[in-house]
Amino acid sequence: MGVDIRGVFQRRTSSGWEDVETHYDERRDYLLFAWLGGVCNGHDCTAVAPLSESRGYPDGFAITADNEHDGRWYKAKWMGEHSHSWLAANEILQAEPPRVLRSGVVDWKLYESWDGVSQPREFAGDVAEIGVIVKSHPSEVTGKTTHVRVEWFVDGTRALDYFVAEVRRLREEHGDVRFVFGYAGDTTLAGRVFGLLA
Repeated sequence: MGVDIRGVFQRRTSSGWEDVETHYDERRDYLLFAWLGGVCNGHDCTAVAPLSESRGYPDGFAITADNEHDGRWYKAKWMGEHSHSWLAANEILQAEPPRVLRSGVVDWKLYESWDGVSQPREFAGDVAEIGVIVKSHPSEVTGKTTHVRVEWFVDGTRALDYFVAEVRRLREEHGDVRFVFGYAGDTTLAGRVFGLLA
């Protein structure tokens, strides 16, 4: 079990908003989910500043409740159970590329040679072995420390190029475009753990 996105692209017309076809395949991409709406932020040791917190559906977006899924339906498309929102194409295209905060645990000897900025040569999400003492911050290191948790930033632009390129294509083709979306699945810690196994 994990989290998935459900969405629809629309263009503005003289009579309102109308759906447009897209090549976006709604793949499971926790970095994108976090960037668009803050969902799954911090999953897989990454965190970003979201473009928007959940806004709900835009005005005039007709949805109906569905008790079986405890979610919402737009026409014949399920929009997920939670965190419904929308973003204009220009908001996505004019946004600063996400700076992805990553974290990991590194061996103390490796930490001593790390530059403190780039991604460490070797790291783990966590370490739990007999004799291993992990400190959550370098300032807490003692003589018995074997590992330390560190953080660094990476540029998330390349990882999200596929989505941003599709938004750009749709805007060039249709003018004023928006993406309306929601999420399906469990965003709790337990749900994220099970999502890793899915």
